[in-house]
Parts: sequence; structure tokens; C-alpha cells
Amino acid sequence: MVFTEKFEKLCSYESYEKLSDDDIDLIYRLSYDTNSFIRALSAEILAKIPNERSKSILFMLANDRHCFVRTEAYDSLSVFSDKETAGLLSEKISSESDDLALSYAVISFAQICRDMDMINMGTEFLTSAADKLTSERCTLCMYYAMYLLGKREYLRKIYSILHCKDYRIVCMAVSLLSDIINNSNSKEIISEVNKIDNDTIAVQSSIKSFLEEYC
Repeated sequence: MVFTEKFEKLCSYESYEKLSDDDIDLIYRLSYDTNSFIRALSAEILAKIPNERSKSILFMLANDRHCFVRTEAYDSLSVFSDKETAGLLSEKISSESDDLALSYAVISFAQICRDMDMINMGTEFLTSAADKLTSERCTLCMYYAMYLLGKREYLRKIYSILHCKDYRIVCMAVSLLSDIINNSNSKEIISEVNKIDNDTIAVQSSIKSFLEEYC
């Protein structure tokens, strides 16, 4: 298969509710592809196949030399709620040098700790790692992670990120708020999103989509 065929095939899997055995075998093979973009797409799709072989491949891809492959691997590992995966992600939070990849490692780690009822361990570890999470993106994801782990006071800290200068971070903040909005906090969150003062097309589009869905 040439690159275009691999790319189109992997993209088509995103809409599949169920993958055939042949589809799964192809995804596994493409996870070892020489093209890093194909490996990254494979890592994303592996979240649809939550078994031990997929987890083993994602552990391998979490060590890929390309940061965007690691980012997708960290994201997909959130479907594996076990101590081994939480341990790997905690190691990556301590060692990861790429800002975006680190952010996804933080979120997946928190999701696993929440799902396994390891709340105290999760919050203690993230608190100890706070000195490493200094960029605006990592700070945002740290706040979101702490909120997932029951620290409701971090919602107001997320609001503060809505007014940063980097439009990409503002868009990410709006997206994360869409994940945690519910009946008890919707009025407050919608009010804060309406306060965003950012004229970039990307931010305005994010706000419009958010308000159309939740208002």
C-alpha cells in the first residue's frame, strides 16, 4: 500500500462502530509503519481496540521519536484503566519534553486514576509534578486533570485560561469545558465562555459551536 491508501484506510476507521479481524490486523501492521504520520493515525485508532496487544503497541508508540506519535499514544492509553498504564503515564509526565504530548499524558493519567478510584494518588502525583507543568497548555491540562479528580475549585482556574493570548490554548480550554459541562455548572460555564474577548476566527468559531450546543 502507498501512503495515500494507508492514510485513507485509517481515516475511514474513525467512523466504524465495529472493526473486522482483517481491519484490526491491518491497523496493527500499520502501527509499525516507517511513516510517522501513519503510526500516529494508527495510535489514534488503537483506542477502538482495547485489548492487551493494542496496549503493548501503544506502550511502544509512547516511546516513538516523533512527539505527535507519542501524543496520540498517550491519548489512546486513557482507555486502559490499570495500574501498569497509570505507571507508564506517570513516568512520561516526569520525562516528556514536548508540551502537547505532556498535556495529553496528564489528562489520560487523571482519567485512569479517576476510573480506578485512585484519586488521592493521582492528585498527589500531579501536585508533585506541577513544577514541570509550566506552559499555558500544560497548566490548563493540569487544572482540567485536577477537576476530573474531584477538585472542583479548579474550574475557576480553567476560566482564567480563557483569557490568555494564545488562541490555540483558548480553543483547547473551550473544548475541555465542553467535556465537563453539566446541569449543575452549565449556567456558570456558559457565562464564562461568553466573556471571552478574542477576535481570532478559531476562537470565535469555538465559542459559536459551544454556545449552539449548550444554549
